[in-house]
Amino acid sequence: MASVFFDKQRKKWFAQVSVDGRRFGKRFDDKLLARRWAEDLEYDLIRTFKPKSAPYSTLCLEKGHLPTENEFGALCEDYIKKRVMRFKSYRDNGANLYRGVQKRLGHLRLHKFSSGSLEQYAYQRVDDDGVSVVTAKKEIEAIKRVLDYARRNYGWRPMDPFDWPLEPQLPMDTRADDEVRGRKDQEPITPQEFKLVLEHIKPINHDVMLALVVLYETAMRRSEVVKLQKDWVQLDYPAHIKIPGKQHKNRKAKIVMLTPLAVDAMMKVWDRDTEDGRVFVFPQLKEKSKGNYVWRLFKDACRDVLGRPNLIVHNIRVENATQLVERGMDDALRQRQTGHLDQRVLNDRYTRNRPEHRATYYQESFLDIN
Repeated sequence: MASVFFDKQRKKWFAQVSVDGRRFGKRFDDKLLARRWAEDLEYDLIRTFKPKSAPYSTLCLEKGHLPTENEFGALCEDYIKKRVMRFKSYRDNGANLYRGVQKRLGHLRLHKFSSGSLEQYAYQRVDDDGVSVVTAKKEIEAIKRVLDYARRNYGWRPMDPFDWPLEPQLPMDTRADDEVRGRKDQEPITPQEFKLVLEHIKPINHDVMLALVVLYETAMRRSEVVKLQKDWVQLDYPAHIKIPGKQHKNRKAKIVMLTPLAVDAMMKVWDRDTEDGRVFVFPQLKEKSKGNYVWRLFKDACRDVLGRPNLIVHNIRVENATQLVERGMDDALRQRQTGHLDQRVLNDRYTRNRPEHRATYYQESFLDIN
């Protein structure tokens, strides 16, 4: 079993792996590096795993064993239970990706997988199913991990012994540089533009307009505002929202500070009684559809009013995180406000300074010449 904890005495992250009574440990400066080292070491040490449940008992691939029809699907399920569900962070938990691969390829025999078959699968996903090249590459990497898991733990080998590791030729990514991150519109949304969007949405749904104001003022996620309950909110000084760990994607309690405008937006609907105690009420019944309702209204308003059809709700979160930098807030407080644990992601994707702000540092010349 792998575990990572912070050594306060030496001020380093300590990774420890225990397998069959043997313990291995190493210290790192970065938590991510420590966790990756522990995962890789644990992955290499576990060689003789015996499945306990009946559906996986057929996975012991002895010499001369003929693979069953649902062998790859069972391997995916086994891999999910042993390798994926252990992680709580939404960035690391790829169970949905593996389930999708299991659903599409669970009927295949293991000897069907080769570099050529994976290449054919990638092009089929891009050309026929219309998925992005990035998604196809992620699925291919997921399949390769499951096959490597079968090779390490169950003695599986490809039919061609020279075809390992599997290296399929994947489709080329033809997107522009500003589309690589998955969002086509990377330009900031100015306060003036956002006011026009709010005026357009207000007569359609007043709660959506107020929810967008809270999003713009707090850098919260869309799902957090949709599920926002009155028990989490404190409107007195210091005004803040305490999101429980079960609701936050990083599984840790998150405290979001509120601006006066965010407090005023919630006060407009505070005295209203709701069945589940939530602040905002949306017409959809399912949780996911509520978030999609907010996303659709905002996207339609940006298309009709601003002529920017590629703007999404996440741009609001990025805009607030950028304005925190312009106000001089340090990175530690920005991490607490946004809830991002990875400092590199915060600095790379959540900092889009406007030219007007950068121009304030260039009011004076650096040389004194005529």
